[in-house]
Amino acid sequence: MTKFFAFLVGQSCRSALNSWAAHQRRRTEETKNFVLRPQPEKPTRKTLATGFLLSYKLPREIDSTTNCSLLMIMIKRLILFSSCLFLAGACAIMPVTSPTHPLPKADTVIWAGLDYSMVRMYGTQDFRDPESIFPKYFDTWNALFLQERLKTLGSFLNKRVESDTEHIGERNKIATTKQVIRQDGNFVEASDITSKDIADAVRAYKLSEKSGLGLVFIVDRLVKTEAKGAVYVVFFDISTREVVASERVIAKAGGAGFRNYWFGVIKNAEPELRTFR
Repeated sequence: MTKFFAFLVGQSCRSALNSWAAHQRRRTEETKNFVLRPQPEKPTRKTLATGFLLSYKLPREIDSTTNCSLLMIMIKRLILFSSCLFLAGACAIMPVTSPTHPLPKADTVIWAGLDYSMVRMYGTQDFRDPESIFPKYFDTWNALFLQERLKTLGSFLNKRVESDTEHIGERNKIATTKQVIRQDGNFVEASDITSKDIADAVRAYKLSEKSGLGLVFIVDRLVKTEAKGAVYVVFFDISTREVVASERVIAKAGGAGFRNYWFGVIKNAEPELRTFR
């Protein structure tokens, strides 16, 4: 009775069999090599030397003199079976993909406002009088958005947009003058807002609407040196308060006067909404 061992290796099958024979204290010439040559790999792919050892005991009526082609078929079947097991295991640990964004299915998007509760303002000049900014300009910018940008928002989303912003004034009162950093520099790329902060904010909104798809801009940073700001564009399920999409957008400031200049960040962030359609 002969027992055959099939080695799937990234290098030489012969060397693997010879190593096995030596380990089992068998003479090398007693081993039989049935080599299935692998397809050449791409030059950029690193060859793996990892091997798999399969043992298969042949039926009694088959001995070492059996036709080589039959043995090759059996070895190929062993290889196919082991490959299926490997792929099944790999599929079992693959991450589940995130659900499809609900925006294409939604008829209406509920605008929840501009959330400045976690904003940080960097600059030695524009933000030198924090008391005049908090919370006056947060209310001003939210009112300006309703007057000038709500219809534009609908065109970017290609959806009907309704507002539910009565709550946002109270939310923005959380911000304090300590969120003004009297320092010049390049700070727009960094962020102190985490995904947990965003989720907590969404859960805290006191909306009149009880269901539907909500949208809020959570303003992260306004940086005078770079003349830019960063905004989190956040879609969420109003009924469950689950955040379904969140993207940080860096946009340029621009406009005449303090109000319009920093409102420019909001206007210039809006075109990114097309990516969600």
